[in-house]
Amino acid sequence: MAITIYKEPQGTILPAYNNAILEFGPDTGTAARALVTVGDYTFELSPNEGVFYINLKEVITLLFNQNAFADTVVVDVASNYVFPDANLYLEQEINLKVILYNGDTFTNTRTYAFLKSVQQQIHPLYTVDETLQLLTPSTDSAKYITYFEGQPFDVSIYANAAQEVTLTHVANGTTLTINVLKGVNRLFLSSGESTQGFEAVFPLYYGINQIELTTTTAGLVGTLFVTKKEVNCGVYLKWLNASGGWSYWRFKPYYEETLKTKTLNTINNDFYNLEEAQSGTFSTGKEAEVSLKISSGFLSEEEKRVVATLFSSPKVYYYHNNPEQAFSLTDWKEVEIAQGSYMVNNTRLRKTEFRPVITMPMQYTQTYAGGSIF
Repeated sequence: MAITIYKEPQGTILPAYNNAILEFGPDTGTAARALVTVGDYTFELSPNEGVFYINLKEVITLLFNQNAFADTVVVDVASNYVFPDANLYLEQEINLKVILYNGDTFTNTRTYAFLKSVQQQIHPLYTVDETLQLLTPSTDSAKYITYFEGQPFDVSIYANAAQEVTLTHVANGTTLTINVLKGVNRLFLSSGESTQGFEAVFPLYYGINQIELTTTTAGLVGTLFVTKKEVNCGVYLKWLNASGGWSYWRFKPYYEETLKTKTLNTINNDFYNLEEAQSGTFSTGKEAEVSLKISSGFLSEEEKRVVATLFSSPKVYYYHNNPEQAFSLTDWKEVEIAQGSYMVNNTRLRKTEFRPVITMPMQYTQTYAGGSIF
């Protein structure tokens, strides 16, 4: 006597923000109810023709996102450049219990692994390596990123087990072996400080660097093309991409800044004779919102694919520090991409330029306490 699984999520690693449907039932007898326990939550189900149905998506995303998508990883040691990120990976046990009308019970346990990612119905089709994945958008197994020297920058890597990964620079043969843990690891090409950390032992050329990733058990597991840009000024953003990792882009230093204001309240002050009156009304203050209209510059197909994920990202940060300085968490200020329609692809153009509008952090204004004196 056992529980039969009729349908379950497929794949060794699942996108947390897509449906994760589980259908099950007893292989004998008549089921009365079932209990599904996920973490601290237990759900009681009724059968439909002897089969129980549950979509794990809501509870998984609740358990997965206790920190509201925040990035809490800091590069605190200059000589270290690989940091595990528990916020981007979840391995969850699902406990099933079926109770029959005669009182018999059956149990089963399933375990699923999730990335903080989402996948669309129409998406690139290519074979995904189960050993190692580079979490950046792509149309094939080769990944393309643009690294801005002097700014914090990392690559998110999923590994199916703790292991050694060897990086090989194809152009000059330089190799570097890093240790990754099971789950998502952040390989920081830079903490902002250019002369320490990763590039001190694995220097990158300006322009395109082809890096192959290999393991002793699986051989070649991925190819990463890193386009390195020189130190420069600009509006630097970081956001959670749809692949479940973090992406970066340095927008042009030229932008349009807009200040939008709104009066909080107007108080009647018309209590004087005309010859004594100075003001019939007065304002308790204003609230203000600053937004920046920025430009990405012209993007290649690979760059466009990465930057386009900015518009639907649930978490976007603005970098507030000088170039070539090691960062701290407080250097990243949360902003939002203004709602609206954005052109993210035009097949008639070889290159595309994005012009997002970002809403800056709350502006402090001079107001009466509480916005009103009454």
